[in-house]
Amino acid sequence: MNGPPDSRNGRPSQDDRLEEPLDTESVQPVAGSDAEAAIAGGVLWLDAGQALELLRRVHPNDLQTPTFAHILRIAGDLAALGSPPEPGLVLEHGRAGLSKYAAHQLAVTIASLYSSAPTPSSIRWYARIVVEHAVRREAQACAVRLAQAAEGSLEDLADVWASVATARGVAAKRLADR
Repeated sequence: MNGPPDSRNGRPSQDDRLEEPLDTESVQPVAGSDAEAAIAGGVLWLDAGQALELLRRVHPNDLQTPTFAHILRIAGDLAALGSPPEPGLVLEHGRAGLSKYAAHQLAVTIASLYSSAPTPSSIRWYARIVVEHAVRREAQACAVRLAQAAEGSLEDLADVWASVATARGVAAKRLADR
């Protein structure tokens, strides 16, 4: 539960804001965040079928910005039910369980993304960028796991090597499908 607003700015105190998973003010810009914003905003303009097609290429976990990933997850859920992921529906479903402050931040983010979204015809281009960034992050994570396993037992190394090979296959397919 949120405490009293901070008297300086009318917002919840910093301690309360730590509990807010969707506080967009604390999100730092990351590589590909413009493309992520384009995807999260662009999906709000698509019909259910188009949204599902986009989500076959771009997965919510591909997005580093938690709020954008949340919006994409909700859009996917709505599209799977046959509903277009319109901003009002996404907000209605996305704010369930959020505090008033987090729900307000989600509403502001959705409005901003919707008003600045690219044309639907350019969504595929942004999807390619997001997938490429996600695959590169996964490759870096695999390299770290492999390097760490190389210093352990050969059994651990073999297990990690196998998981890296699987990840490589998944990444190759995703890059081909982008």
